Amino acid sequence: MLVINKRKTPLLSLIAILLFSTIVAGACGATETTTPTTTTIPTTTPATTTTTTPTSTTQTISTKPTLPTDLVTFSTDDFEGSGSCAICHSMLSDPSGNDVSISDQWRSTMMANASKDPFWQAMVIAEVTQHPKLLEVIEDTCATCHMPMARTQAVVNESPSVIFNDGFANPANENNTAAMDGVSCSLCHQVQNTNLGQADSFGGNYIIDTSTEPPDRLEFGPYPVPLVEPMQEEVGFTPTFGLHVNDSSLCAVCHTVYTPYLDGSGNVLGIFPEQTPYLEWQHSNFSTNVMCQTCHMPTAKGPVAISNDPSDLNERNPFYQHYFVGGNSLMIQLLRENIDNLALTATDSQFGATLARALDQLQNRSSRLTLDNIQTDNNTLELELVVSNITGHKFPTGFPSRRTWIHLSVTDAIGTIIFESGKPNEDGTISGNNADENTSSYEPHYDVISQADQVQIYESIMRNSDAQVTYNLLRGAQYAKDNRILPQGFEKSTAGEDIAVYGEASTDSDFTGGLDTITYQIDTQGFSGPFTIFAELLYHPVSYQFTQDLMHYDDFIIDEYLDLYQNIDSSPIQLATVNQKTSDMTTTPAATTTTEPTEAVMIPHDIAGREGLCLICHGEQVAEPLRFPDDHIGRAADDCLLCHKTQEDGVVTQTPTPTPTAILPTWGELASQGERAFISLCGACHGDDGSGGSEAPPNIGPNLKSFLSAQRLFNFISEFAPMDGPGSLSKLKYQQILAYMITESGLVQSEAAFDEDDLTNVKLQ
Repeated sequence: MLVINKRKTPLLSLIAILLFSTIVAGACGATETTTPTTTTIPTTTPATTTTTTPTSTTQTISTKPTLPTDLVTFSTDDFEGSGSCAICHSMLSDPSGNDVSISDQWRSTMMANASKDPFWQAMVIAEVTQHPKLLEVIEDTCATCHMPMARTQAVVNESPSVIFNDGFANPANENNTAAMDGVSCSLCHQVQNTNLGQADSFGGNYIIDTSTEPPDRLEFGPYPVPLVEPMQEEVGFTPTFGLHVNDSSLCAVCHTVYTPYLDGSGNVLGIFPEQTPYLEWQHSNFSTNVMCQTCHMPTAKGPVAISNDPSDLNERNPFYQHYFVGGNSLMIQLLRENIDNLALTATDSQFGATLARALDQLQNRSSRLTLDNIQTDNNTLELELVVSNITGHKFPTGFPSRRTWIHLSVTDAIGTIIFESGKPNEDGTISGNNADENTSSYEPHYDVISQADQVQIYESIMRNSDAQVTYNLLRGAQYAKDNRILPQGFEKSTAGEDIAVYGEASTDSDFTGGLDTITYQIDTQGFSGPFTIFAELLYHPVSYQFTQDLMHYDDFIIDEYLDLYQNIDSSPIQLATVNQKTSDMTTTPAATTTTEPTEAVMIPHDIAGREGLCLICHGEQVAEPLRFPDDHIGRAADDCLLCHKTQEDGVVTQTPTPTPTAILPTWGELASQGERAFISLCGACHGDDGSGGSEAPPNIGPNLKSFLSAQRLFNFISEFAPMDGPGSLSKLKYQQILAYMITESGLVQSEAAFDEDDLTNVKLQ
């Protein structure tokens, strides 16, 4: 089988092309004040079904009837439009009757609108304007993840891979319809499990088989033994089991981005880690059990029939909802208010639902804010403010335009503000932020704040090869500051250079994995208490500086984005608040928050050693299936009480009763007992030797590595096997089969002790 790498120019090749460009052109002279290059075509076109004769034999427009969804139903040699998939993957419900239709959830996400994102388009134009000699390289690289189907098809067809003018955004371009469908179904589900999670897969270096013709093109899904015929007949794809679609490494392909950086003359000097959430996740406690999909594609409440055809299709559990929920609430709001102008396919209510999920993610599942150690004397009020990160990566994450900061104010007994730090202003600036007053500067990280013009801002600030602050990605050579709040378990001392902490936070002993503690020292001389302390954690996806930088360019695409931006409410999002009077405090005040007043205070979990994971899904103590860690899947929130008992001040750990030390069996002993069970229960589908059969793929061999840990594999087989009675075996029988599969695959030593409480740490590598 011929496998074609859809990213024709991986990182090293990209650098080589850039070097070649500079050699041919001499010194490009593309400095940060280069005269802009003006684009000449509209950037958006209506994404509706058309019957116009295509301009290329490689793209034909489907003759299927127009769907109520108005999603496109195009066909190319290697891709199908989202509308074609929606025919079967809409009108889906969970056991409670909630709509969980894949197409309706996806269409209003940033994934679906990746190519129509006005901010992204403006940033591409800004980069091309700065470096006009590199136009083709820049646009090809950016299209790889924002217009992936169009870019992929262009590479296969050996046609130009550019975005503007005559490129993908032009309605006359043969791949325009595929481009405007964004990051769609037949892109992600065709990515092969090759080098995922490895450096050579980053930056959109995904691999898709383009040599196979319909109906044998493979689309990967998370369920064994899929029903094949409907997809083959409808869209020419063969559904295939591929567990990698539920693995973080798939997301890492486009969400781990390295860009070459240039000097002022356009010479390539090296590469720069623009976005690294996957690497940050790997360096955190979350990497053992919690996948990207866990938080960004939460499971439905109960089993779901994943297609409406046939009507008697077996339900699947778990069913991952296609929310793709993230933190870009501002852009979702901008899209919602410009549906017709941007030719979008989602409705106002669908964008509203996605926006609500984004706000819920930000306000309930991203961070915590608590007050501690409040002390007063005659002239000084001192307090500690603790900011906690409960995401699996740095927060804020992703593109360096995002920032989070603390707005804290103190008022006296009659309501006079005696101290205020970090006040947000209507024009998007932050009072006291050095960068808003002088774009060549930035606000440092603080351990102690005692002046009103000092503000704690969690952000990444780029600087160029001349050590100057820059907002141009291809000039970003290193970070002058990166004090974004670290995920739990993140060790500063062992973090690699690409995910390291930069600036004053690197030496701040109170800035550690999972939290940052800031001390405020406030002069109260001349004012009378009791004093009221109010603090809020604020967030904005596009900083004031990035917006101001775009105003330097003369291009109608950038102008259109700025017009759209200025006409929406761009106020920061309030993530968490605390509010307390000094007269209400005790000697050691309890941590308080007004964001989730009913949530219990958590301490490190007995098994996983992480704080607050229950609260990510259970801010309020309601009975709802837990999603992680692995040994909790399928349990309810109330089951926390099996390990924790409720007290007035929250949830505390029970002291377990010591048990006698048991002699553990070896993996080999269990494997010998599991061989017969494997052959009798699994062999009919997977083959007696696990090499695969007509009904199922191999389940012995190196492909087991995709499960990452023995715990994940155990969870999987105990839920889905055997096919005629999923979950029907005893725990011991599943352990025996697990041991046989892993030892036969050579992934564990037979003489090693089998500890059922330590399966998470048994890595399948």
